[in-house]
Amino acid sequence: MYLLNYDQIIKNIQSEHSNYLKIHNFKNENMQHTSYYFRLGKNITRFDESGEQITTVLDNKNKKVIIRPNEYILVESIEIFDLSDKVKGSIGSLSEMIQMGLQLNYSPFIDPLYNGWLCVGIKNQLNKDVYLKPGDNIGKVSFYDISDTYPIKLVKGS
Repeated sequence: MYLLNYDQIIKNIQSEHSNYLKIHNFKNENMQHTSYYFRLGKNITRFDESGEQITTVLDNKNKKVIIRPNEYILVESIEIFDLSDKVKGSIGSLSEMIQMGLQLNYSPFIDPLYNGWLCVGIKNQLNKDVYLKPGDNIGKVSFYDISDTYPIKLVKGS
């Protein structure tokens, strides 16, 4: 297993013939030397007093998400990640989110063969409102080649 670098990720994302790794809605400026910064999408889920989920779809880029003090919300990434059976992702927080008082809650890994957007939780740890808008960077993903553990066997229901 080894960590994919900038050149390896870009090569596969830009190749029309590669099914190794794809990031749909990819933003080139979000590529770092060994990770990709994923962004806040338009679907925001809040919880009412009884714990019921209420999903809001933001209708334009200028609309802000207000995260109230100690509030927890679920959000989706703009990006859709498409991993082959040879790639595994590892999710991490961004310093900018920590500095804003926001805690990112996530499953630490993206499994091989995953295809979809990321759903993560965001908790406002502060006693003041915090604002985000669609397109803001909220987390990062590093990718690993796991060819040496190949083949991946599909487990029914996973």
